[in-house]
Amino acid sequence: MAEWPVGAWPVGAWPVGDWQVGDWPVGGWPTRERVSVAAGERGSMTLVAVGLMSALVVFSLVATGFAGLVAMQHRAAAAADLAALAAAEAPGRGCAVATEVAADNGASLSSCEVTGAVVTLEVRLRAEAPFGFRPTIRSRARAGPAGLGETASMPMS
Repeated sequence: MAEWPVGAWPVGAWPVGDWQVGDWPVGGWPTRERVSVAAGERGSMTLVAVGLMSALVVFSLVATGFAGLVAMQHRAAAAADLAALAAAEAPGRGCAVATEVAADNGASLSSCEVTGAVVTLEVRLRAEAPFGFRPTIRSRARAGPAGLGETASMPMS
């Protein structure tokens, strides 16, 4: 191994650890001018970056579409619940009231059954999904007075 002359390294720049003089590359560290890149490889990382960004955009669009469908499912469930509660509060004209309430919430009533004071209904909602996909979301709800033929029990602690 060659010896470094005294003072060859500036103060504080001496190699740290187990480095020896012979461990340093001959001719110095590689620089942009000294590294040769094959002509076919130039710009290949640009294509990789564009591909990754495209995949990220597609994933974001798909995730946004699914989130919109979940929101529409919750909207349909809320419309069904509100229509069932309104129908249960209007004896004798429950299904007519349920139709109005469902329409006010952007849904349409597909079935309505009144058994005594209990109303069971189903609503449909046309979802606005991306790429022209328009699924129909259905939701069922049941409402009636509490304690009708059932006893409510709560565990006491």
